[in-house]
Amino acid sequence: MSAYEEDDAAGPAPTAEAADARLTQYLAGLATAVAVGAVATPVSGGDGSEGVGREPSPEEAAIDRELFARVRTIVTQLPEAERTLIERHYFGEETLEQAASALGLSKSWGSRLHARAIETIARELKKQGSS
Repeated sequence: MSAYEEDDAAGPAPTAEAADARLTQYLAGLATAVAVGAVATPVSGGDGSEGVGREPSPEEAAIDRELFARVRTIVTQLPEAERTLIERHYFGEETLEQAASALGLSKSWGSRLHARAIETIARELKKQGSS
């Protein structure tokens, strides 16, 4: 069970350490979702129609390509429903609700599945970073 699915009403109030750990885990998942979205979306279409800001340097572009390849590899290894949801949402430009609906899931279940997939991607990226 992920931190997102725990029932806050059950059991005693969490300790400060447990609350901090849960917040850290949530923020790591959120950061990973933002990163996945960023690497799935081009910074600029060349004509300035996409993205905001400057063109990345050649080094930044190489790092982005490497990160994109790592994320894509991890996504292909996710369980089918999670993989499909992530691919449709981040790479197919569907809303999370549309991607969940295409899988026959409610918005709520789609959100839970998304959170689980993002946790997995974050965990795998962290493992690869420490290798």
